[in-house]
Amino acid sequence: MLWLNHRAPENEKFDIVMVDQLSVSIPLLRCTGAKIFFYCHFPDKLLTKRESLLKKIYRLPVDLIEEITTGIADTIVVNSNFTAKIFKESFKLLKQIPEVLYPSIQFEKFDRTVDHTLPEIQALTAMDKITFLSINRYERKKDIGLAIHAFARLLKDGYIDSCEQQSLRLVIAGGYDTRVIENVEHFQELVQLAERNHSLKTWTLAPGQTDKAVPEDTQVLFLQSISDVQKLSLLQTAHALLYTPSNEHFGIVPVEAMYMKYPVVAVNSGGPTESTSHGETGFLCTADDKVWAETLQILLEMSELKRQEMGQAGHDRVVSLFSLTAFVSKLNGILLQLHQGPSSIESREMVTSVKLVFVSSIVIVLLSIIFYYNP
Repeated sequence: MLWLNHRAPENEKFDIVMVDQLSVSIPLLRCTGAKIFFYCHFPDKLLTKRESLLKKIYRLPVDLIEEITTGIADTIVVNSNFTAKIFKESFKLLKQIPEVLYPSIQFEKFDRTVDHTLPEIQALTAMDKITFLSINRYERKKDIGLAIHAFARLLKDGYIDSCEQQSLRLVIAGGYDTRVIENVEHFQELVQLAERNHSLKTWTLAPGQTDKAVPEDTQVLFLQSISDVQKLSLLQTAHALLYTPSNEHFGIVPVEAMYMKYPVVAVNSGGPTESTSHGETGFLCTADDKVWAETLQILLEMSELKRQEMGQAGHDRVVSLFSLTAFVSKLNGILLQLHQGPSSIESREMVTSVKLVFVSSIVIVLLSIIFYYNP
């Protein structure tokens, strides 16, 4: 029996407990007698900022606890070969080799028909525009500026004629929360980059804004926190996806774009190197705006038949590798092997690990008290 984030019935014995994201609960869950399946999206120790010496000192026992508790799991699964490589480099004390289980998408969500009479869709409608689409959260690490630099170079460095320039638009959509300072600041940085650095005409649609149509001469359209139906509409009408993050853990958006049968342009690092096949379903490029502008030109000059073939190849790749069926089949195999095999950690190792976690926890409490009185 699996325990999947539901309240456990009293006196119920579980064969496998599945843990997601944080490993700190694993020692306690081992007390149930169940085997532990841990899905590591990315080492938490690499996601934290450490600006000060005190913060670095504070994180030492926290990082140790993460590594020790992760090692107590019987099976460790990650979302890509890239993450598996980072995992092994980050957790040098661990002997386990993580298995790769690619995330999947629900095809039904993307097979729906969009009602184009909806005000939120009409506000986006640009029937005569060739749209390059970027979907990312408004965070600096997503390198959205690369798409703006490349698009501006495409327009202004003689890659295409003036008539074709008027038919192009870059749409930047993504998660935006006014309570998150970085979202607000980086959005403003991107608008200034487009307007001041490249003299591009921009327009912004805030969440839920439907009372104003996008001006025809808009070159860069910013969308904040789009709805599911808006995202689907954009995915159905884009000419290509521009996926700019470097060293992304996996990146689900390129998979969604390929399922919708259009090419992906992504940085040749991280998860996209596994989801996107260069030259077949899209293009993997260095994070250089000149290279990206040249790639966009290739897409514009590509015949419609070739673009459709590339789109179909991407769709077929997603159905083969990233379907819910493929995900469930791989997951079932991992769970069956885990259930039938011996536990990967001995009792003596368990006691030693728990002791280390206990000592590290005491150190964390002491450091927390020091930081509280000496901010």
